[in-house]
Amino acid sequence: MMMKSGWIPDPPDPRDYTVDHRVVRPFVESLGIAEPSAALPDAVDLRAFFPPVIDQNPLNSCTAATAAAIMSYFQRKAHDRQIEPSVLFLYKVTRNLLGLRGDSGALLRTSMHALRLFGVLPEQRWPYDPALVDVEPDTFHYLFAANYKAKAYYRLDTSGVDGEALLARLRTNLAAQLPAMFGLFAFPSLAFAAATGAVPYPARGERPTLSHALVAVGYDDGKEVRNPIDGVTRRGALRVRNSWGPQWGEAGYGWLPYAYILNGLTSDWWSVVEADFVDEGQFGFQ
Repeated sequence: MMMKSGWIPDPPDPRDYTVDHRVVRPFVESLGIAEPSAALPDAVDLRAFFPPVIDQNPLNSCTAATAAAIMSYFQRKAHDRQIEPSVLFLYKVTRNLLGLRGDSGALLRTSMHALRLFGVLPEQRWPYDPALVDVEPDTFHYLFAANYKAKAYYRLDTSGVDGEALLARLRTNLAAQLPAMFGLFAFPSLAFAAATGAVPYPARGERPTLSHALVAVGYDDGKEVRNPIDGVTRRGALRVRNSWGPQWGEAGYGWLPYAYILNGLTSDWWSVVEADFVDEGQFGFQ
């Protein structure tokens, strides 16, 4: 079965919020991540704060799946209870902002805009039914979603940030328990990751076959990932959350060698630094 993706790379936009933006700077300074740190642990793993991995198939909704996962993470951190955000709702409102219909895929930047403007519904209020991909939510659902918004977010891979600087930022953020979503240019050797989640760095001659969004949820400086095609092993990898169901990799998670970041095979890195939630439990909602 051909797995779905759906990431459309962001075109350059000088309006993107950066670490130095006046809205973002106070938050990153309070977290101690305004500048990359050299004193970091060898490994970080944030999986325990995320909900179970969804299966996005048969839709190209990976950008919504990654953004929803990050919002669920922050809700767990804020209230010690978890919602499963509606991927279908977020996919729809993101495409509304883009003026798109159908199963078109979407931009990660616009997914962030949608989280800031509209928020996201709990899954039980807008379930993941691919047949409803173009159904427009009603006023009630938009008002309900407004209780779950991203308040501050920023882009990590801004102009002038090379691969080494980006990796340093990512490791610093992850060590401060701040995950990030991003786009990946994937190659045929991705197929080897289905069982273990270990995504090989492409061998010479491989060409990109899809563009896909993932969430970085940790890292391990000692993790080794081998490409069976050329036998080359890369050391150091990000732990990533996929959206191809729990049957993929390690219960839906995998490993992406640092070489992908260092050599420009990822893009559109976004982090939320503050989110706003209403605890439904106080009203008796579950």
